[in-house]
Amino acid sequence: MFTDDQDLTIGGWANMNQTKQVFVQQGAMASNWTIHTPICAPSRSELLSGRYFHNIKNSALSPPNTLCGSGAVGHIDLDNKVYPLTFANNLRVQKGYHTGLFGKCMNGGCKDPPAMHGAFERWFEGTGYQNGVFYDNDSPDNKFDSKNYSGGYLTSVLGNKTIEWLQQIHGDGRPFFVYFAPHAPHSPATPAAWYADACPDTMSPRNPAYNYSSPLFHNLVARQPPLDASDAASIDELARKRCQTLLSVDDSYVGMVPLPAQWVVVLRNKMCCGGCRPGLHNVDANDTRLLCAFHNNRHSPCHRRPGTS
Repeated sequence: MFTDDQDLTIGGWANMNQTKQVFVQQGAMASNWTIHTPICAPSRSELLSGRYFHNIKNSALSPPNTLCGSGAVGHIDLDNKVYPLTFANNLRVQKGYHTGLFGKCMNGGCKDPPAMHGAFERWFEGTGYQNGVFYDNDSPDNKFDSKNYSGGYLTSVLGNKTIEWLQQIHGDGRPFFVYFAPHAPHSPATPAAWYADACPDTMSPRNPAYNYSSPLFHNLVARQPPLDASDAASIDELARKRCQTLLSVDDSYVGMVPLPAQWVVVLRNKMCCGGCRPGLHNVDANDTRLLCAFHNNRHSPCHRRPGTS
């Protein structure tokens, strides 16, 4: 399970009470987990390939459009250093696993690439929050319109589709691997309608890094003006919306837990540092500059379900 921009420092874990009950109180929590490359596609690529960034980075000084995609995808050589080495393919071919991908692959638009050699037998890819069209290898023309399914809210769509697939494959004696990757709580952090009034008292924490800067910081950060009241209001609004979106992730995670006990569920949280540290080092809620040098961007929770190894 691979969330997008979840953290420990600004409260990304605080309100996922159902998941904490299962994964922390009954399992284990690595509270000092540090992400190697805390930004979108590089982090996903490291997970899927089992390789560090320096082994998968794009060596071209000016990457061709076929490698760039959007955002940080341009830093990764997907076709040559990531897709062919996706470890799910080893699980499927060598160990007989069922494999399924549900949610966000890189920054979207992977569409079961040939270079991945069919690593995932079930491919249900989409990103965003509401009424999206998924790339679905189990639907006509590989398209699934979610607007009339699970209220059209994409985190819930992903959770329900994952559970449907797990129920379909259950009972044949084969192990499985699921890559479950919702968009939440990444900006714009749009909550489900049923959680629109949740987390009313949530604010971005006013810890020592809040609205703090130093001339020793990177120039992109050091030159930012202090946050004002309007910035603070925007930061707190984003914190509430992030909390609201994570409640749907909480529902999806726990919805998978009542499945048969021999099924293994692993939870890992990804960090992204573009605009997901609102208020820290006086960066506002809409800032997209990269703050990856700061420890709080790399510090995230990792959890193990009881009964797993």
